[in-house]
Amino acid sequence: MKNMEENELLNWDGEFPFQSKNVVGKHIVQSHFESADRPLILSFANRSKIASTIDDELWSYSFLRKIGCNFIIFSCVKEITWFQSNLLQEYMKKLGCMLIERFDVRLGYGESMGAFALLAYSSLFKLHRSLLFAPITTLNSDLVPFEKRWRKEEYLFLNGRYCDVDLNSKTVNYVFYDPLLSSDAKHVARIPNKVQFKMPGSGHGGKVKRLKELEIFDFVFGGFILGYISGEIFCKKIRMRREMKDYYKNLLKRRHHRVTKIREEIILEYQKKFAVENTIKFNASDAMLIRDCAVALEKNNVILAESLMEIAFRIRPDGPFIKRKLSEYRRERLRNHK
Repeated sequence: MKNMEENELLNWDGEFPFQSKNVVGKHIVQSHFESADRPLILSFANRSKIASTIDDELWSYSFLRKIGCNFIIFSCVKEITWFQSNLLQEYMKKLGCMLIERFDVRLGYGESMGAFALLAYSSLFKLHRSLLFAPITTLNSDLVPFEKRWRKEEYLFLNGRYCDVDLNSKTVNYVFYDPLLSSDAKHVARIPNKVQFKMPGSGHGGKVKRLKELEIFDFVFGGFILGYISGEIFCKKIRMRREMKDYYKNLLKRRHHRVTKIREEIILEYQKKFAVENTIKFNASDAMLIRDCAVALEKNNVILAESLMEIAFRIRPDGPFIKRKLSEYRRERLRNHK
């Protein structure tokens, strides 16, 4: 493990494959590059997923390795910094210049604090698109007087250039949030160039986990890689949340101030009617939609295409086209692995 002056990533010669893990002040920067023809994903860890030691597996590492993309993960170590560090900022300026030259497609992926970092630093990397879950734009109370959470960490945002969303950024932001949370909705309203995906009753954290439970995260991520997430399909899929008990628990939380006594009774009634633990129903048309997303993605990322086709296969195991394509993807993955 080496510090900034001996940083392998900054000294990378452009050869593939490549991987490194370095300490930059109070942060870990881990990279894994597979191929020049694949997109680069920059991922910033959430405040609840910071590393305890430099040897910890970082947030999103397993998933990004699985889909076989190029990626760099940034994480705080032991201490929550919101990625506000002069040393880290100087490092990212140098890193951004190098990445812009070597990767044609640069994407961002983060949740809450991690999403904030992508909004603040997007111009340094000239990100084309970012996938943001429950993004925070700043904790500076002069800019966001509505934000009462994490007030003890506001001091981190009072000085410096990168302590607020970059309003001049050209990055297209795919934003997933709970519109019933007033603070979250107001943060989203400050974000430029956004495509919104509403997840009512989902709360602030855990959206990636929730989408995985609904078996639509691969669909969302695959569309993000391609540059288009179907809002129509997403809305249809996200309605499945009413069959999950956790959805009603979030609706009943006190921070949803619109929950009156009468509405609480209605929510509880719907919970009895719909909620089934871990039971999500799909039909043949769903299988075809997911199948088509997999086919659209196969040239960009066969691993992610295979994940989507596996979902389609579980819904419709007797579909001949689905079975054939799934076999093709598996053979292609094995060939690439050799």
